[in-house]
Amino acid sequence: MSIARTAAVVFLGILLTLTLAGGNIVFAAHGSVLDPGFVTETLEEEDGYAAFTEQMRAAVRNATDGGAADGQGDGVFGSLIEGQPIQDAVTPAYVESQVDPNVQTVYAYLHGNSRTLNLTLDTRPLAENAGENVAQSIRNSTVSELVTAAPGDPFEELPVEASFVAELNDGPESYAAAKSALRSDIRTEIVDARVDAEFEDATNDQLLALVIPDYDPDEYTEAEKRQMVDEREPEIRDAIRQRIEQEADGQIETAVENRLDTFRERAASGQPTADAVGDEDIATAVSDLQLAVVTGATTDQSYEAYRANVTSARDELGSAMGGFLTQQMNNEVGIVDLNEAMDIPREGALEQPRTIVGYLDLSAIVIPILGLLLIGGVWFLSRSAVTTAATLGVSLLLASIPALIGVPIAADRVRGELDLEGEAAETLGPIIEGLLQGVVDTVTGQALLLALIGLGSVGVAVGIHYGLDERLREEWSARKGQ
Repeated sequence: MSIARTAAVVFLGILLTLTLAGGNIVFAAHGSVLDPGFVTETLEEEDGYAAFTEQMRAAVRNATDGGAADGQGDGVFGSLIEGQPIQDAVTPAYVESQVDPNVQTVYAYLHGNSRTLNLTLDTRPLAENAGENVAQSIRNSTVSELVTAAPGDPFEELPVEASFVAELNDGPESYAAAKSALRSDIRTEIVDARVDAEFEDATNDQLLALVIPDYDPDEYTEAEKRQMVDEREPEIRDAIRQRIEQEADGQIETAVENRLDTFRERAASGQPTADAVGDEDIATAVSDLQLAVVTGATTDQSYEAYRANVTSARDELGSAMGGFLTQQMNNEVGIVDLNEAMDIPREGALEQPRTIVGYLDLSAIVIPILGLLLIGGVWFLSRSAVTTAATLGVSLLLASIPALIGVPIAADRVRGELDLEGEAAETLGPIIEGLLQGVVDTVTGQALLLALIGLGSVGVAVGIHYGLDERLREEWSARKGQ
């Protein structure tokens, strides 16, 4: 081969080396940072979704300011919810379901597969999760907690303590005891009222005759009678009470039942309104719960029937609260336009990165063609399989060196240039490190593969040069002929 042809082969070998080195970088980029799958896999491996979840939960916490029930009747049941249902609705799975499509959208735009960049955040699954969490939170609350948190006091007109509803729900024995105590207290109030009335209406002689045997009104002056009534008032009242309870027991029991009936009617007509709790369905559910408790407390309803009713009403309230929150979030948020929220234009965005990616995409087509043309040029000029194989092998070996040495150094330099602090360092640091390491691993792996193929190609060239191929053919023919 002439000197000119040799020089041309050397020149083509140099071009082939540069082409292969560039190709290694280009294809490594397409296998890593230019591949949306690589990005999403790195996010998963580096717990990026979990980190983003915590950030989104913090944003929700700040937005709700500790009250997931804000807007629902000025925080009705807010003490039972406290913002957690919405925060807990933000799960890594939800974050992944929103991040991955947007990553795909960005890469489709960068690669020129889409003319517009449309980024969105669908909060409807979040609203659904939050609604179910609210519903479950209500279902897990005690009846006493719900009655206390609801507007109004359904037992305001009755002589009961704050613990009355809790006692009703503390088992059959406590239920029966609480109801019995309620009737006893109402009976006492009715009897006390009759005692007061009779004490006020009776004359001093009538009152004293109750406590003084064989009382003779002529033995005392009016002043003495008044003094005696004042001194013996408790004794007189006890005597009146005993007489009333003996002579009017049936009337008193009827009065107790009448008061309970009247109370139930007032309770039914004075239930919370939609304005008080924020929603018609919630108002209905609160009413049902309160009336279930009132009915159990004021009738002869069994404990089993009572528990079935209040459990059903509590579930109904949970569903109403959850449904309202879901609807409210969908109406107020729904699908968020991230382009508008982050002031990102749909067209012309990321212009410089899109241009670079476009060149890299074009390079991925051009480089293989150019490499084949250069190898073909070496063959055309040399007409030698040895020269072609050797040139290719050496070019592959040389092309692998910059990647093996330079890329790790470049990655370290990028790490040094990063200036992340606080939450950004905690959240983005591991993700960026994972991306950089992924790029280094991809480039290094490809470079080692190039070097291995290069060694093989050089080995083939040496073998052909020393006639090893002819010897192998002869041995094969001899074995075949035996």
